[in-house]
Amino acid sequence: MKYYILLAILKRIILIKIIFLGTTNFALSQTITPPCSCSNVKPNFGTNSNIPQQLCVPPLAYDQKSVWLTWNKPDNYENIADFNVYMGGKVQL
Repeated sequence: MKYYILLAILKRIILIKIIFLGTTNFALSQTITPPCSCSNVKPNFGTNSNIPQQLCVPPLAYDQKSVWLTWNKPDNYENIADFNVYMGGKVQL
């Protein structure tokens, strides 16, 4: 299974679209509605000033082949060049 990530910066929100090609077993099924909040997300790296804030999957922003993740830029973003997306402990390219 191949993963592709497209990045687009819109004002203060970064969007990542992960496109899953050739799969029928998608992690976010139609029965799961992810909350648009990061209150239950605990980062295992960095500090709160240099990690993305308000990680969110907006309503209707996913289907069987793709999912949109949105977040606000961290407070201290001057030295950050990009972010990696991980699935199952492996970086997705």
